[in-house]
Amino acid sequence: MEIHTSASNLSTVNRQLATLKRSYTTLSHDLEMTKNQHEKDLTEITSLKAELSTAESELNQLKSKFNEVYNAKKKSDSDVINLSEEVKDLKDTLNRFKNSAIAAKTKWQEQIQNQEKAWEEEKASLEEQVKTLNQKIRDERINACLLYTSDAADEED
Repeated sequence: MEIHTSASNLSTVNRQLATLKRSYTTLSHDLEMTKNQHEKDLTEITSLKAELSTAESELNQLKSKFNEVYNAKKKSDSDVINLSEEVKDLKDTLNRFKNSAIAAKTKWQEQIQNQEKAWEEEKASLEEQVKTLNQKIRDERINACLLYTSDAADEED
């Protein structure tokens, strides 16, 4: 019976050994698959790290570009404010010049009107003097004619 028990035990041990061999083969296969998957994952991680590094580099470039644009915008805004103030100052100066020009024009127009009035008065005075002189000339001619006529009549007598 002992042989039977030993044979039975041997048979059980052989079954267990076969099961363990199948389990070992399955585990070896699973381990190989896990190693392959691990290598693929490592490759993918390396690739993702490279992409991440590229993305970080691009992000830094974009940040730098953003800062340049932002600083340029701030400078532009500052320039716009300064130019707006300059435009306001120039408009104020222009308005002062315009008001001065209007005042000067008004003054010149008054001077021209006064001068024209003085010329008109002088012209009227000169025309009166010419009229008076013409009248004197006519009177002198008449007197000369009368005198000549009177002298001529006296000589005839």
